[in-house]
Amino acid sequence: NTLSFNATVLYPSANSFGVEIITSTPNVITRCIAWLSLSFPRVNQQKIVDTFWTFETDTAVKQPDVDTPIYVRDGQAEGRNPRRVVWFQDLQSSITPIWDVLCSATPLSLDE
Repeated sequence: NTLSFNATVLYPSANSFGVEIITSTPNVITRCIAWLSLSFPRVNQQKIVDTFWTFETDTAVKQPDVDTPIYVRDGQAEGRNPRRVVWFQDLQSSITPIWDVLCSATPLSLDE
């Protein structure tokens, strides 16, 4: 059960960026997963989609035969504000990285 939301990339740099996510209600958890766009071999995006909510947050997941890590971050709103920022920091990257990012929002906690 996913919700609609607006997402905007904030403060991109060589090894960090944020994703601002605004939902209609603060009672949701959001998840973003990021990886280097130009990784070789390519990250299997369908596998990420299929197992999106099964990854452990704040980890770097590896897919077999893919050199780049896949970063997983969760974000929850503070108080009644439906805005949250999911931060990706201290990332392994090249001088001019291009990141692929997938985000989702759900009204359920990951513990349920």
